[in-house]
Amino acid sequence: VAARVFLVCGASSAPGPASFDSAAIGMLRGFASNSFAGSHVVLLNAASRLPLWRPERGINTWPVFLHTLHASVFADAGETWTRSRGASAWAFDAGVELSADVVLGYGLPLTLTTGTALGTDRGGRVDDGWRGYVRIGRAF
Repeated sequence: VAARVFLVCGASSAPGPASFDSAAIGMLRGFASNSFAGSHVVLLNAASRLPLWRPERGINTWPVFLHTLHASVFADAGETWTRSRGASAWAFDAGVELSADVVLGYGLPLTLTTGTALGTDRGGRVDDGWRGYVRIGRAF
């Protein structure tokens, strides 16, 4: 019997709503990409974003335009399993991000993000600790 496998973890941007691949669900920013896998997944993400500065300008005629600088705090929790689900196997993280909405080449809007998160795996599958990351795009 073929079963779908979900890969969870990492700080990559969420794929589009029409994505059905293995990484379509699962952002736990305090862990390396694909740290957890299973045929079932439960995932909770919460974030609060705060605009810090909105200069809406560039430098002379350079092809770089800074629209907005914003920060966010977040917390994620998730679990994957294949055969049986256990309350002690949850993974948690919490952290902060700093993002810049920019326009490159006079027409390409991008969000550049850097952040750090402290991940804790109650199931003991991976080591706990701090993880830094850089990403193009918003979390979700």
